[in-house]
Amino acid sequence: MDHIEQTILAAVKKSGNGMTINEIAAVLKKERHTTTKYLERLQSQGVLELHVRGKSKIYTLSSSSLASAIRKNDPLSMELQQVLDALEPHVVIKTRKDVLIEGKKHPGNGACYERYLGSNEKCRDCPVDKTFRSGKKSSARHQDTDITTHPIKNDNEVVAVVEIIKKRKNK
Repeated sequence: MDHIEQTILAAVKKSGNGMTINEIAAVLKKERHTTTKYLERLQSQGVLELHVRGKSKIYTLSSSSLASAIRKNDPLSMELQQVLDALEPHVVIKTRKDVLIEGKKHPGNGACYERYLGSNEKCRDCPVDKTFRSGKKSSARHQDTDITTHPIKNDNEVVAVVEIIKKRKNK
């Protein structure tokens, strides 16, 4: 996370009730259009939420403290990244919008079904989707890959899913 994004998060946190684009632009001493690009990026990462009140767009910190905590560039987040990098099964933590963090031992970019299964279509029995819907652990077996998911909850709402992807060894 760069200096401008950290400044935005600090200002929104300090405000308590959220801030408009113009208020954030004034803090940054940047044009409104430039500020919007940073806000959209933080929103897509799940760190900020957009609320429309009348004609105003108010940005607040995400209700998912997990997203905010993982996105920081602090020692704890970096240590979590090192742990995920060292694990043999591939571990991914996802929100409904995107991947928060994952180990570096993954084969390329793209959705899990593209990277691990070589498919162009999302799995009908996607365990990530099941876990978001049910709030419970789920698993699936595809070809030579086992996928297990676990919910991360905040006040009984699933805010993220831990996906563990493990290739089975041929015996």
